[in-house]
Amino acid sequence: MRNGRRLAASAAMFIVIGACSNDSGVSSDTAGPLDTSTTTVVEASTAAPTTTEVCDVPIGLGPVEVNWPYGLTALFATEMRTGVHRCYERVVIEFAPGTGFPGYSVRYEPDPLTLGSSGETVDLRGSANLIISVTAWMGDIEHGGYQGPRQVFPADVVAIREVHLLENFEAVHIWGIGLDRQRPFRVRTLLDPPRLVVDIATA
Repeated sequence: MRNGRRLAASAAMFIVIGACSNDSGVSSDTAGPLDTSTTTVVEASTAAPTTTEVCDVPIGLGPVEVNWPYGLTALFATEMRTGVHRCYERVVIEFAPGTGFPGYSVRYEPDPLTLGSSGETVDLRGSANLIISVTAWMGDIEHGGYQGPRQVFPADVVAIREVHLLENFEAVHIWGIGLDRQRPFRVRTLLDPPRLVVDIATA
């Protein structure tokens, strides 16, 4: 009997010691559910996905010629202006309302640039010369209409360094665009009012 009592007591001690061993800080695969009172919950982002707009970038290096040099017209140019868009910079030549669009040529030319009427050379700012020739007066034959500058140095631009009226002689005018380097460009014509538009890629 005494031996039986000793075995029972020993078994009871073993059970108590075993139960206490689970509080020692060592994890157990059979442990109960974890206390979630300190669990951090990360909410899913509700921000809308971002999309990238595709640039409408000019891709050609020209030259572009339409009815050049024979597309004579009674139109005359009244304005030259520049503009900046996200993917390109723009030069616009606007004409007085009328019928028939003048011939034009847009092309790269190397240095030195020589003026046809005087033989003088012109050095545009930048490393590339984009030349716009148009079979129309810049202003009318009495030098009315266009009252703007012959040289323009646009601000807040990437490509255009200078726009220079190189010639306005015998119903042909020529603008030289000095660029930082040769860049793709495109040429378009618009109506109401008539305009010649040259877009120069910057993207």
